[in-house]
Amino acid sequence: MRIWKPIITLCFLSATLIAADELPADFHREKSEQTIRADVERICQGSGTDSRMKVWVYFTDKGFSTLSAYREAVESEKSNLTPRAAARRLKAKGAENLIDYKDLPVFQPYAQQVLATGCELKNTLRWFNAITVSATPEQIRRIAELPFVVRIKKVAISSYAIDDAPKGAQAVEPPLSATTLNYGASLAQLEQINAVAAHELGFAGQDVLVCMMDTGYRLAHQAFQAAFGEGRVIDMYDFVRGDNYPDYDSTQDAPNQPDHGTLTWSALGGLASGQLYGPAYAAQFCLSKTENIDSELHVEEDNWAAGAQWADSLGADVISASLGYRFDFSYPDEDYTYSDMNGDSTIVSAAADQAVRNGITVVTAMGNDGNLGAGSLIAPADGDSVIAVGAVDEWGYLASFSAQGPTYDGRIKPEICARGIGTACADPYNMTGYRSASGTSLSTPLAGGAAALLLSVHPNWTPMMVREALMMTAANKDNPDNYFGWGILDVARAMYYHPAGDIVIDHEPLIRLPLTTPITISARISGGAGINPSGCIVYWRENGDPSFHSVAMTTGNGADFSASIPGPDTGALQYYIEAADINGITVTYPFGAPEHYFHIPSGITEFNDSFENGLYYWKSSGTNGGWSLNAERTASGNLSVTDSPKHDYRNNCNSYLTGNFRFNLGWADTVYCRVKARYLLQPSRDFVYFEVSSDGGNQWQIIGQPITGSSTVFTTLNFDLSGYLGMNDLRCRFRMTTDNSTVGDGIYLDDFVLGWHEQTGIADDGNLPQEWKLLPNYPNPFNSNTEISFVSPTDGKARIDIFDIGGRLVKTVFNGDVVPGLNRIRWGGKGDAGHDVVSGIYFYRLSSSNFSELRKMALIR
Repeated sequence: MRIWKPIITLCFLSATLIAADELPADFHREKSEQTIRADVERICQGSGTDSRMKVWVYFTDKGFSTLSAYREAVESEKSNLTPRAAARRLKAKGAENLIDYKDLPVFQPYAQQVLATGCELKNTLRWFNAITVSATPEQIRRIAELPFVVRIKKVAISSYAIDDAPKGAQAVEPPLSATTLNYGASLAQLEQINAVAAHELGFAGQDVLVCMMDTGYRLAHQAFQAAFGEGRVIDMYDFVRGDNYPDYDSTQDAPNQPDHGTLTWSALGGLASGQLYGPAYAAQFCLSKTENIDSELHVEEDNWAAGAQWADSLGADVISASLGYRFDFSYPDEDYTYSDMNGDSTIVSAAADQAVRNGITVVTAMGNDGNLGAGSLIAPADGDSVIAVGAVDEWGYLASFSAQGPTYDGRIKPEICARGIGTACADPYNMTGYRSASGTSLSTPLAGGAAALLLSVHPNWTPMMVREALMMTAANKDNPDNYFGWGILDVARAMYYHPAGDIVIDHEPLIRLPLTTPITISARISGGAGINPSGCIVYWRENGDPSFHSVAMTTGNGADFSASIPGPDTGALQYYIEAADINGITVTYPFGAPEHYFHIPSGITEFNDSFENGLYYWKSSGTNGGWSLNAERTASGNLSVTDSPKHDYRNNCNSYLTGNFRFNLGWADTVYCRVKARYLLQPSRDFVYFEVSSDGGNQWQIIGQPITGSSTVFTTLNFDLSGYLGMNDLRCRFRMTTDNSTVGDGIYLDDFVLGWHEQTGIADDGNLPQEWKLLPNYPNPFNSNTEISFVSPTDGKARIDIFDIGGRLVKTVFNGDVVPGLNRIRWGGKGDAGHDVVSGIYFYRLSSSNFSELRKMALIR
């Protein structure tokens, strides 16, 4: 047998040749004086010569001894990263740290010499510079003699029974408003975490890769067929049997082997209309079987770590793993006690935190020993970077079994909660059947799906950003404790939260097109690793154009950016903003662009926000409260905005829903404003006010009577803004104040309307005009864009033609249907061929079936 002593010698020499701060801290580990751990030695002494034990074998180094060799190994490993894995790591670690020492492979000559003893390889764990093997006592002693083996430790195997999964149908709670999807029994659990609002906006985990780590899966179940049929199952692996089939194998598995994984995957990503939707039903999946079930549930820590490494290699964005370690370890193991729940001691917690460092959001169960009281959590829920999930029932009360924090070092756990009692999921014994199950294992996939939802909205977010957003928008965020943590999560509220390090595009959307051109789009852009000015772009198109045009934004101070775009000929504009930091990480505003964008119709004299496109026109702020989108109660469509989705509002609240837009009444002679509201507030003690500011938001005036008491149906509330006619730069907001007594369901707002009539010389007496009229264009003269307005007495058809001074037709700018009243058309100074026309006098003519009128205008370039 060849012993690699030269390498070991070089490792020692390198300590004198290389500065310590140039090499990783664990570049070389000294061989332990007691290589075989005491528990392993005790088992070896009491076991027969042919008995086998599964052990960790840790190595001193990774087979190189110089800084140049280390750097070469890092570069080589970079080339092995998949594009997806590289992109994910770039967000979390930066371009200079995509690969570190833990990512480098185990030195194969070391592993080969260990296996030469006759032991059987189980897993290779590069993050720990170790392998796990099944070995006899004699083989273990021979392995311990190898000079590059640091220590040998038994693989912990827990028989922790994780869940109670009662059979039975889950009652379907009828929705209070229509939803686009038919959720069946899963509606209540998704509404509780406000995931339906994200679905209504079109976000369902698209392009996010979720790794399920569990006991196996009934792959033929109806709930999984959409994922297979659409090619969204990327890979599968059985770490227990060492093959690519994590389904039930009657020749090897206990009958209930795939039950638990079937429950959890379906709760996270199942899709069966009328029966079940997971929060991330459109995500991609890699399925790992890491746990072995015989008569009990057996959890092997090296399989967990190997599964996490596998997920990392595939480029997974989220790991959802509902199993863990703490109680009922097989005799004589007593490794993991409460003192080990410190985030560092257990293999699974170390592996989970390493996965997070590599850019994977890790979501894990708190455990089901809440009856043991404080400190009853399991590993890896104790990890300082993971998202540990507790369980609540359908009313939001904590499940009696939901394990409690704190960690041994005093950190609050869990992070968040979701439904874990009577959670709807797939039936493992009926391939078209559905049932309910209970346990923190069932609340965990709901939270894992929520994490995937947020990453489909914010692809630039790192795991710590996802974690912060979920925690700081949860129901208990102002008073976290070791029962609920930061509370029941709220996906819709988290979508509009900006965690530390996020790239923020602070933009006030246009609510109508300005009459002058070019149109300026401006935003304050900050965050990330530092904004790259050349990566800030406005994308725009006229309504009907198949593709967006782009124009670079410019800045004078590195923070305030703007770009000019031409006014659209059609009078309708669509646009979005993209920004990038110096690492090449990009974001868009609105989120999800180009599928989502701002749209300004032609001739608009009314701003109508039914919240169906999101919350971009409003900002939430204040104390003891926070406004969010909601899909449970609406006046029209599928979305509204509320102060407190799925729970009562708070005492001593002073929260604001402020319009993120300005409106100008400088040219208006009439104005109207209204909203539809449904509310349950303590009468004369808790109030919602509508307020307006005319000085940019410094001072606010209450408009109309405050909202208090109750209205169990949506009622139209009107606000008189006539006192602000002639003013510009106006803003509006809703303000909620509560005292410290009774609370209630709060308020739901929908169909906000702000309308105005601009002075045109036409009497606005509420009656329809009696005749056609062509109005003067504005501005006139104009540089590149002007607005042509006309009044129609009825529905019908009309045409607007532009002629040059010689009477030649330049362009037909409109030919179509009109509505009674004022109609607006924009001309951008272009001819039919799309070229800019020259300066000069032009005529525009309005024609209908029984009317024609001609006016003159001047173009000056």
